[in-house]
Amino acid sequence: MRTLPLFPLELVVFPNEPLNLHIFEPRYLQLIGECECDGTTFGIPAFINGKVSSHGTEVHLDKIVNRHPNGTLDITVIGLGRFRIVRFFNMMEDKMYAGGQIAPLTEDQRPLKRRLNPGLLDLFAEFFQLAGIQKPLPPRDQPFTVFSLGHFAGLSLEQEYEMLQMESERTRQEFISAHLSEVLPVIRGMRELQERVKQNGHFRDLRPLSF
Repeated sequence: MRTLPLFPLELVVFPNEPLNLHIFEPRYLQLIGECECDGTTFGIPAFINGKVSSHGTEVHLDKIVNRHPNGTLDITVIGLGRFRIVRFFNMMEDKMYAGGQIAPLTEDQRPLKRRLNPGLLDLFAEFFQLAGIQKPLPPRDQPFTVFSLGHFAGLSLEQEYEMLQMESERTRQEFISAHLSEVLPVIRGMRELQERVKQNGHFRDLRPLSF
């Protein structure tokens, strides 16, 4: 175990994910200043239903994008590994910000040598097309981890947090596949309804009926 500064947020950060943040609270301005000077990292645990959750992702400061005249910052951080909070401190010693003793989750985060769910990219492709999401999909001949697409699957915050805790890539891909298989029929139905509504009031070619 080790002690890590913590920055709880109402979101889930996945490993290797870039995240843009606007920093304005004095306690987190202090934290980011220390990260810039010392190269230290911090953790972002999910804040759900009014409390700090037990799992999160360690991040490092990638760059400070803007320094505003009022002292606030726009920054980019990059997700590293996942962790579990063993003990939470509302305030670290001699600091303004929170912290905790954490235990890293040691699963290998490298891309898979073989895609476990060959149909998953097909589900994502249809979902993106129906939902109007403009995001390129990974090449089909290269392995990937589902964390890279997790925020584009229409999951709730609670579902994203559930996926963050899962122990294996296989489990996460099965989880996303089941989710997309459930929501796609609903989206298809809504699109069909929209098309029918658009036809109301328009001249239409109707095929002759035999009876």
